[in-house]
Amino acid sequence: MAEFFDGFEGIHIANIASYILDDASLIELPVDSFNERIDEADEELKETLSELIKDDKTRRSVSNALTDNGSVVRDVFFEAGILCGLKLAKTLATDTEQYTDLIRRYSKRD
Repeated sequence: MAEFFDGFEGIHIANIASYILDDASLIELPVDSFNERIDEADEELKETLSELIKDDKTRRSVSNALTDNGSVVRDVFFEAGILCGLKLAKTLATDTEQYTDLIRRYSKRD
């Protein structure tokens, strides 16, 4: 999983500007379904554990370990998203002049 951060330094405003200015369709996030998706995944996990592990104590132990792992993974992805957002905000605030030519060049293509 450490490979996740290998591309972190490659986050660059020019990539985002190019993507947006090239009329790429943006992905719409299904915000309303986030809780539903998590609830469904949790329910499926509980059902699978119930089928595979008959002993209640063992099943709870495995379930707790999986929940702890999921919490750590969710926290890491959240923190990485915040860091990416902060890097983007800093770049926008400090390097705007550098991208003015890029934006002009793309806007003249129409």
